[in-house]
Amino acid sequence: MAVYRQIHTTFWQDPEMIEYEPEEKYFYLYLMTNPHTTQCGIYEISSRLISIELGYPIDTVCELLNKFVDRGKILYSKDTREVFLVNWLKYNSLKSPKVMACVEKELQEVKFKPFLKEFYELCIQYEYPIDTLSIDLPLDYGEEKEEEKEKEEEKEQKEEKEQKEEEVKEEQPATAETKNVFRVFEENIHLPTSLEIEKLKNWLEDFEEDVIIMAIEEAVNRNARNMAYINAILNNWENEGLKTKDNVIAFKRDRTDKNNSKNSKSITKNKSSSKLEMDHDYDIDAIEEKLVNRNRGG
Repeated sequence: MAVYRQIHTTFWQDPEMIEYEPEEKYFYLYLMTNPHTTQCGIYEISSRLISIELGYPIDTVCELLNKFVDRGKILYSKDTREVFLVNWLKYNSLKSPKVMACVEKELQEVKFKPFLKEFYELCIQYEYPIDTLSIDLPLDYGEEKEEEKEKEEEKEQKEEKEQKEEEVKEEQPATAETKNVFRVFEENIHLPTSLEIEKLKNWLEDFEEDVIIMAIEEAVNRNARNMAYINAILNNWENEGLKTKDNVIAFKRDRTDKNNSKNSKSITKNKSSSKLEMDHDYDIDAIEEKLVNRNRGG
């Protein structure tokens, strides 16, 4: 079999590859094409050897290896110094009998057995006809698979149960308070959307029914018939600690009294100012009259 590795032209169009630094692209190409690679994508190589062949410091090699592990591009065993190219099987088919025979032979040489489990999972994913008997899988692999399956089933059952509970909750009939608020909203604003219904329900958890109706009525009086304005009113009342109808009425009464008091003071001030102006006008007239009489007498 010829010793060469295929690199697809789409390699350079991969969105992740476009974001890589030149050094990272070169390093990844090296991992896929160096003379120690295998047909199965798992091979032994040390950071020291990579350093020698690339001319990189060992620290740089270790840093790059960690980067590609974090990105999910490779797996690396420090104990056995083996690299596993995760995407290798995606671009290198194992459907050829000759290739499969070569791969099965290479797998016998893999030292880090958990890599074999990962390899087998990828074969299933890409529908490659791999013979599990030819792979020296970990002894507890079957047990692990069963445990994973059980956990997945438990998770699905839990999600299904939560979904049913949510559906039951949504199907529960609306209370008289809720219906009344919805009715007032529909009559004065418009037919509430699902989001507006949910928002009104949330407000009913914080306020009395009458308070929300008062907010709707205030929005109508101010010609702001929309949910955003109603939310603004209720947010303001919530900040003021107004939770009941009596609270809101008292708050409005106090505000009206303050405004009336302020207006009353303003009117008194204006009257006083007007009187001074009138007195001032009178004095000027009197002075002018005296001046006229004096001139006549002269």
